[in-house]
Amino acid sequence: MISILAKRLQELRLKNNLSQMQMGRYTNLSASVISSYETGARTPTIENLITIATVFKVSTDYLLGLEHEPALNTDGLSVRETEALQTLIDSLKSKPAH
Repeated sequence: MISILAKRLQELRLKNNLSQMQMGRYTNLSASVISSYETGARTPTIENLITIATVFKVSTDYLLGLEHEPALNTDGLSVRETEALQTLIDSLKSKPAH
């Protein structure tokens, strides 16, 4: 059985239209290492897990299956903009479904 980590790595790579070789360039890992992570044959080191999370702008908790949704990246936004975005998200969540 393939782990959640393996599935999420492959999903993120494919969602970003990257080959294993391209992902390897972004993470400084070989395509064969990426493949072994995606098949569950190997598990990334903590350092590699952090690198992968940084490249895809998700949390390590998301990669490990502890979070169900990727974190929203607010890098580059001011505190005021981040608060406004959170208010909008809260508003949309409380809106009744149609």
